[in-house]
Amino acid sequence: MKSCGTKLYHCLIVLCCFILLIVFGVVNYWLFFPYEVAKQTAPGRVLNKDIHVGDMLQVEWQYCKYIDIKPVAVHRQLIDDFIYPLPVPVVNLLPVGCHKTIVNVPLTIGDCKDCANHHFHLESTAVYQVNPIRTATVVMTSEEFTIQP
Repeated sequence: MKSCGTKLYHCLIVLCCFILLIVFGVVNYWLFFPYEVAKQTAPGRVLNKDIHVGDMLQVEWQYCKYIDIKPVAVHRQLIDDFIYPLPVPVVNLLPVGCHKTIVNVPLTIGDCKDCANHHFHLESTAVYQVNPIRTATVVMTSEEFTIQP
């Protein structure tokens, strides 16, 4: 005949194994579930064609967003042969669903002395914290444009 302490010990072992199994399942779900926060549905369309350094670039983004979360970081950069980082924008919550939105990007390029007549495209990267241990990155790019002298 088993004592009450032995039965309690076995129940605790089974309970701990069950809890470990649940934690293992949740962590695996967080690590391997294919999160798709948003995607770009068309290249960003540049609305103003006569662009100079210091001007405001207007780009129309077309996207579909599936999860209602705010990005933890947004980075923008101009890309040609080199990468020119742009000032960090104010982070806004884009609505869920398929939409078009117009963003204004200031072209303050400190180290670009010869940017005139170069072909660039804008790249915007948003990082989302989808769960406590994982982030998802969404990259959107614009069509090419030329900065005028």
